[in-house]
Amino acid sequence: MLSLQRRSNELAIYPGFCIIFFSGRRPAFTELFANLGEEEIMPPGRRSLCAIILSAAVVAFLIVAPAVAHAILLESNPPLKSAVSGPDVPIKLRFNVRIDALRSRLTLIHPDGSAQALEINKQTPADTLSAEATGLAPGTYRLRWQVLASDGHITRGEIPFTVTPS
Repeated sequence: MLSLQRRSNELAIYPGFCIIFFSGRRPAFTELFANLGEEEIMPPGRRSLCAIILSAAVVAFLIVAPAVAHAILLESNPPLKSAVSGPDVPIKLRFNVRIDALRSRLTLIHPDGSAQALEINKQTPADTLSAEATGLAPGTYRLRWQVLASDGHITRGEIPFTVTPS
């Protein structure tokens, strides 16, 4: 059985886990691992190095995590469930990350259920898709969008809107 009497602020390494002893108290979970083998005490210099490396890894993960977020629609024109005047409707979708416009799609679903692929404008910012829907009769439409985000994930959505006579 392992001895659990240690000095304050000491790190003990056991095969498969480690325990940090604070203020001479025994951690409650140490009894679960009492028969795992002999312990090795990590020297203070190596302990500091391990703490620095672990801290750097955590900081790197926190910095990189927002960069790999999926595309989230921030703004749309026409807005969700809005009424817009026709027959020509400009379409603009802005996302929270850069998107690949060449691999993205905009499809307009007409009131009768037919689908029309919309040509995406090439001259837009990296986080925006825009197109022009022309010749729309009054009725309820749905704009289906699919984008490939900078993290490589595909995101899809649908924006219903109504076209009113101008």
